[in-house]
Amino acid sequence: MIGSGLKKLATAHSMTVSSGVAYGDMNGYAVTLCEGSGWKRLAVATKFPSVTAQDEFRNELSAYNLNRTYRVKEINYLSDGIDVVFTDTMGTMKKINAFIDIFFPLLKKYGATGSDICIECGYSLGSEAKWKLMNGIIALPMHERCAEKVKNELQYEKEEERLNDTGNYITGAIGAFVGAAVGSLLWALIFLLGYIAAPVAFVIGWLANKGYGLLKGKNDKGKIVILTLAIIFGVVLGDILGESFILVSMINSGELPGFLVSDVPELIMFVFRTDPMAFAPNLLMGLMFAALGVFALIRNESKRISGPVLKDLN
Repeated sequence: MIGSGLKKLATAHSMTVSSGVAYGDMNGYAVTLCEGSGWKRLAVATKFPSVTAQDEFRNELSAYNLNRTYRVKEINYLSDGIDVVFTDTMGTMKKINAFIDIFFPLLKKYGATGSDICIECGYSLGSEAKWKLMNGIIALPMHERCAEKVKNELQYEKEEERLNDTGNYITGAIGAFVGAAVGSLLWALIFLLGYIAAPVAFVIGWLANKGYGLLKGKNDKGKIVILTLAIIFGVVLGDILGESFILVSMINSGELPGFLVSDVPELIMFVFRTDPMAFAPNLLMGLMFAALGVFALIRNESKRISGPVLKDLN
């Protein structure tokens, strides 16, 4: 995704906006701009002539107190570039522009390769430049033949990973549902207090994912289906437990005379049989909050399972 602030910056440098990012040449370097909730990203496809040059660059750049001065949240040094993430609040675009003024001169000072060099083979691109988007984050300038080579290598690595995956869907599913059941207890307690919260759904999702991994589930697309079902199960179970806790409280306080705590399961079943829609509002709201709470987790797991993806931009 890219908003108006980054689009304005991209336009000023004659960059292209496509596939949710802006990419192109900025001050002689191959740059990708994108953003999400609470962050903005500036990624540069480049390589240093030596480890020493990269270390000297990092040391000089870090001397600027990046977080305080430019709101830099983190910097990731990749094999084919530098990924800079900014905390996105009021006035962040001014901070990014100020960062650009010190960042690119340092890249040049330490001999980092520019947008005219193929990020894969290190030779001049000339008129053969093709832009490829890696994992939806960083646009890489390459020769077409180099891009094909990278795609084949990624496919080979993915196939090797698949063949070496000794996981099992059944044990993974057991772990996921047990994890979700544990998380449902927290959901029920929050429900008892009168709240339904997306962060609690994230906890259910995290526990389901943890359980899947602990019992060595298979890392394939089926994992996403299992996690989704486990999370739904956790939310539904949490709602039922929450309603049960409320009934227990009412019985103990005398609001339901003649009933015992042991009657709670029967009461729940009676309400479900006579008025199944009585549970619907809370359950639907819970599932909605669950979707909000675990969206990022499911998306990240899906990306991790799919592995690195190289997409054509031009």
